[in-house]
Amino acid sequence: VPQTPEEEYLNILLWEELGQALSELPPPQREVFEKTEFEGYTMKALAEETGDSVQALLSRKHKAVRFLRSRLKDIYEALTGQ
Repeated sequence: VPQTPEEEYLNILLWEELGQALSELPPPQREVFEKTEFEGYTMKALAEETGDSVQALLSRKHKAVRFLRSRLKDIYEALTGQ
């Protein structure tokens, strides 16, 4: 389904905001979030690559998700009208 110009603009704006929010994360949290969400890593594969425990990686990702939810809440509400 093609997007309207308004939907396309809002999509671009949301990705820009996400990129900015990701840049504000501590590097270890950003790495685990980006690799598992955007690059298709499993926690096990990332643990093997980094030498960190799966539990440590899960903790970092949880902190990253909490931060991103908080950081992006206002923009999400503004874009969705919720």
